[in-house]
Amino acid sequence: ELVPSLRPAALARLMLDESRRPAIVYAPTRKAAESQAELLQSRMPAAAYHAGMPAEDRDRVQAAFLRGDLEVIVATIAFGMGIDKPDVRTVVHTGLPGSIEGYYQEIGRAGRDGLPSKAVMLHSWADRKTHEFFLERDYPEAGVLEAMFNRLSADRMPIGDLASDFSGDPEQFEKALEKLWMHGGVRIDGDEQAVKGDGQWRVRYDEQRDYKIRQLDQVTEFTRSNQCRMLDLVRHFDDLEDSLKPCQHCDNCDPETCSVKTFRPPTPKESAALDAIRQTLVERDGQSVGKVFRENVEPSKTDRKTFERLVAGLVKADLARIEQDSFVNPKGELIEFRRISLTQEGRQATSLGSRVRLPAEGAGLGTAKKSSRSKKAAPGASAAKRNGSRAKKQFGLGEVPPRDESDELIASALRAWRKTEAARSGKPAFLVFRDRTLDALVDQKPSNEAELLIVPGVGPAVVKKYGEQLLRVIRTSGR
Repeated sequence: ELVPSLRPAALARLMLDESRRPAIVYAPTRKAAESQAELLQSRMPAAAYHAGMPAEDRDRVQAAFLRGDLEVIVATIAFGMGIDKPDVRTVVHTGLPGSIEGYYQEIGRAGRDGLPSKAVMLHSWADRKTHEFFLERDYPEAGVLEAMFNRLSADRMPIGDLASDFSGDPEQFEKALEKLWMHGGVRIDGDEQAVKGDGQWRVRYDEQRDYKIRQLDQVTEFTRSNQCRMLDLVRHFDDLEDSLKPCQHCDNCDPETCSVKTFRPPTPKESAALDAIRQTLVERDGQSVGKVFRENVEPSKTDRKTFERLVAGLVKADLARIEQDSFVNPKGELIEFRRISLTQEGRQATSLGSRVRLPAEGAGLGTAKKSSRSKKAAPGASAAKRNGSRAKKQFGLGEVPPRDESDELIASALRAWRKTEAARSGKPAFLVFRDRTLDALVDQKPSNEAELLIVPGVGPAVVKKYGEQLLRVIRTSGR
């Protein structure tokens, strides 16, 4: 576990060892991929790879890595599909992956030649919050979609009228409309007129949203696990044919040989908290982890993150064990929780401080304080705000800045092309590309693929599918 500010230095130290190269580093964002690649380039052949790069640049970087001209490639998840480089020695994640499935696929690109290889994950609680922000953006609360569904009727309604009644920003409107359409709650014709759809959309949407949340919960629990990492992975995939024996190589099985994580003895305050946990369990064993924290470890002096670190130290020292349990509450909901019990060694131990070792980068036990800093905007909020005014006017939520005749011709031609493509593909025009993307195309007037990729809302998939057509429409209609 490592806070974001410490990760670049940890990555650099890790990659300076030549035996750990060639390596694939998976960064959480394009910006992180570029900055981390730049950090490494002064010491070794390294380059960034992400979806915002022109296709020829991505192909060049990928080819150089496969040939061995590049020793480290720092990429977003856009890299790796279909790549078979057998001698990759290390796969590093500099952020929390979005799912166990994605993580397992990505670490599987190391050591395909059968020689020793490593997988390293640098993560922290902040990563979870970032994932949650994007989850809320891409999968709005069902109530948001419900309000939109209730506004619809059997009569055709322009999408702009539907947007004018929407309480959120234009990007939220587009996400909600897209999800409602995908799950059958709205039907949209070629003239961008909407009518009420299937009333069963809610069940399908809830299932998909719950699945996304469950994926994030699973990868978070994986990082917190005190058991063998490989056993956790094979059990996740129900691989019952595996021997189900600990691997003896991961950070939980063999912590002393970790590439990044180092350990230290507990501080006096941490030792006192460890003894308090043990005494609580001696008096009544098998309590829920949450209850032990809330009622017995003085949360005013020990924050939850530190408490979890202490519990993990007890389990690693074989002084306690954690078991998953559940119950059904009065509302009929299944509530899952973790139950902690002392082992025989834990009951007999007199001083836990001498037995437990904690991650060296973890903060010592201290007084929990509320931050006095003002809340920062969530990632991407400023960009959404910058794009908001132009997006709003497309849905009748604001005034349209004046355009010259050439701009209007391009906008009209792009709308006509989009409508034709929507009819051909059988999906609403706003899913071919958004109105704010159309505006950005008019404003920036890209003349080649590299410039097209810079336009907000245009990624490699759009360029590959529509790039030549879009450039031709812009080039010929603005004359």
